[in-house]
Amino acid sequence: MSYRRPKARFRAKENVKRDKGKSSLLSPSTLFSRISDGIKPINSYTGTDVSSWQQSSRRTLKELLKYDEPKCAEQIESIWRAKDKVAEYEKIWLERPYQAIPAYFCLPYSQKVRDKWLICLQGHTTGMHISIGVNQGDESKWIDATGSRDFALWGLSNNLSVMCLEVMSLGERQEDELSFTHDHPCQDAALHSLVLGRTLLGERLVDIAAAAKFLRNKFGHGISIGVLGNSLGGTLALYAAALLDDVNFAILSSCICSYKESLLRRSGRHCIDLYIPSLMKHFECGDVLGLAAPKPLVISHGVNDGLFPLKGFSEAFCSGRAVYRKIDAEHRYRLALGYGGHRFYANESYTEFRKLDIS
Repeated sequence: MSYRRPKARFRAKENVKRDKGKSSLLSPSTLFSRISDGIKPINSYTGTDVSSWQQSSRRTLKELLKYDEPKCAEQIESIWRAKDKVAEYEKIWLERPYQAIPAYFCLPYSQKVRDKWLICLQGHTTGMHISIGVNQGDESKWIDATGSRDFALWGLSNNLSVMCLEVMSLGERQEDELSFTHDHPCQDAALHSLVLGRTLLGERLVDIAAAAKFLRNKFGHGISIGVLGNSLGGTLALYAAALLDDVNFAILSSCICSYKESLLRRSGRHCIDLYIPSLMKHFECGDVLGLAAPKPLVISHGVNDGLFPLKGFSEAFCSGRAVYRKIDAEHRYRLALGYGGHRFYANESYTEFRKLDIS
């Protein structure tokens, strides 16, 4: 005997206008917004002794990121060498356990002693080739880098030796082994990290730390090392300045904003790799800035940045500045404000960087 679905019997009904206040309760973001309103981060700076607060908070942030101190990276291969009127360039591969890290060395003729270094990191772009302004693939042609993202050339103009790193999951390090992948290049690695009790940001921070140790072993432990990045690269530079003893200064571009205004209210515009379990329970962005004190920072930001809006930027910037001011280091905390969107403001950052002492 076959099943026969009974005919639906609906009476004509009157359309009722929804109550917007009640219908908003159907949206999950309403719940999470209410939760975030009630959060007072456990590790926020409250005016206590800065050194003690930093020591305790750094341990907490490393635990959230699942960051483990790495051994020094090793060079395993030299790919090519080139030169122009400004510098000599070499592409190499570094290695840490289970990972190869493509990198560029950019050595300016003007710097005879290799005592000041800048590690350059791209955001969600096609890779580190943009940092030296060459095409992806055979790297044989010059290209124009949009948004002044040719960071290595900026570093060379400041008389710095430069190392560019390929960020895990981007450029040459995109996922190449899985049969099925997500459209966004970071998502597979980010999810794998989380399910294994790690974080992708933490793994990327390990890359930076291992590369910094490599530089110190090769060029001397007394060298000064900075990190420059835009967007995701800037976020990595921020965490590196906050947590890594081998990082002495940083240029943070298009990455500073309160987590509520960026990661929550604009979550659709951010990659999953920025989301760290329990991060907002313990920190706001301004607290992480404060963990870098008294290291010299240049903070580059555009007033029309749609990913990191000005309101959230101002909150984070002022919070971080309060820590620097507490230890009389506000002169090391520089703002390079641009009047555009999400990009690196090279000229403004150059002006502010020249005011810093990074020796």
